[in-house]
Amino acid sequence: FHRLSQGLVGYALFLIEINRFDDAKAALDEALASDLKTYGPDHVRTAATLDALAALQLATQDFAGAAKSSRTALEVLERHAKDSGYEPELILARVQMARIALALGREDEATALQSVAMPDLERLFGAGSAEFSDGLCAGGRIALARGDAASANDQAARALALLQSLDVASVPIETQCHALRANALLALQRHEEALVE
Repeated sequence: FHRLSQGLVGYALFLIEINRFDDAKAALDEALASDLKTYGPDHVRTAATLDALAALQLATQDFAGAAKSSRTALEVLERHAKDSGYEPELILARVQMARIALALGREDEATALQSVAMPDLERLFGAGSAEFSDGLCAGGRIALARGDAASANDQAARALALLQSLDVASVPIETQCHALRANALLALQRHEEALVE
C-alpha cells in the first residue's frame, strides 16, 4: 500500500531518536523500496524517505552517506516541493543538509543553507515552534564552529526558552540545544554554567 512507507518513515525517525539504528535502517530500506516502486526516484515522497535515511546516516556518523542521501533528496524537493505541498519537508531538509555540511567541515555551505532556511522556518512553522528552535540550534552549532561562542550561546538560550514554552516537549531538540549551550559556555570560560547545562 502506497501509504505504508509514510508510516515506516515515521517509525524509523522514532527509532533513530531512541538509538535503535539497525531497526530504523530496516524500516527505511523497506520504505525506500516501496517509494521507488510506487513513485520512482524523482518524486517528493521518495525524497522525503531519502531525507529520513540521511538523518539515520547523520546519527550514525556516516557523513558521506548522509551528504549523498540529503543532496539527492534536496534536488528533488527543490524541483517539486512547492507544487506538491512539500515545502515544509524542503525547508527541514535544508536544515539537515546544513548539519551534514558542518559535520563535513564545510562551514560556508552550512551557513548558506541555514541562512536560506531560517526565514522559511519562521514563515511556515512560526517563531515559537520546535522546528524554528531546531533551526536556531543548528545555527548556533555553525556559529560555534566558526569560533563565535557568544552567538552560539545566545541562539541556544533563545531556542531553549522557546522549547520550554511549548505545550509538547521536544526532548531530542532540547537535549541538542543544552549540549550546544554547554559547549558554548565552555568556550566562553563560563565553567559553572556549562556544568549546569
